[in-house]
Amino acid sequence: MRRFMPSILTVIVIVSIALSACYALGLFGDGSLTSVENQEFLAGGFTYSGEMKLGLFYGSGTIDFQNGEMLVGNFIDGRLDGEGVYYSNSEQPGAWRFSGLFGDCFIKSGTIYLADGETIAYTPGAETNALVGRDWQYDGFFGMRGQSGTGLFTFNDGSSYSGGFADGLADGEGAYADPSGRIIYAGGFKNGLFDGQGSYFSPDGWSYEGYFKGGKFDGDGAITTDTATIRGIWAEGVQVERHE
Repeated sequence: MRRFMPSILTVIVIVSIALSACYALGLFGDGSLTSVENQEFLAGGFTYSGEMKLGLFYGSGTIDFQNGEMLVGNFIDGRLDGEGVYYSNSEQPGAWRFSGLFGDCFIKSGTIYLADGETIAYTPGAETNALVGRDWQYDGFFGMRGQSGTGLFTFNDGSSYSGGFADGLADGEGAYADPSGRIIYAGGFKNGLFDGQGSYFSPDGWSYEGYFKGGKFDGDGAITTDTATIRGIWAEGVQVERHE
């Protein structure tokens, strides 16, 4: 399973930390709007250009982060509220941007634009979140580095993966089904690959039950065909010991 998205929640966390920093600066004025240009906020590691009120970001503004990323949007009382765009570092491979609607510094909805032209619609829900890409949809939970916890990937060809995720990749117990809905693999995953104990069902009619490592048969296992069952020990996909 590939990692389909830049880290949405990382965006939220970066924005929250950056904007929360201004509350601790003790910058207060007379309540009128003032404009600043490239004002440094060392505690947050960024500079800010735009309007401020009572020492807080207020109105339209731009935050430039030290890592080359940038946030442009509307602020109310120091927190992103309304339309906003978050840009990754354009000089880094795989540059992307997120454009959406924010409320009290949290994403309400929006779209991720990837470097290869793909767009991903993001809609948070009360219990789970939804991502819709060019030929797939994900419904489930997110962590700091992408999909995390349990979720469901469905692809336009009808195939699907349901199970655990960590850092945007299949991880833990899960199952992958082909376009017809037939289970191809059920068992453990790690870093997006078959790993741990599981069962693989070949389209050719044979099956393997046993242990996997890095996507290959590895450890005790058994291959079953229409005519026989072959038990033994495998290493990196090759049988190294046969048991009668």
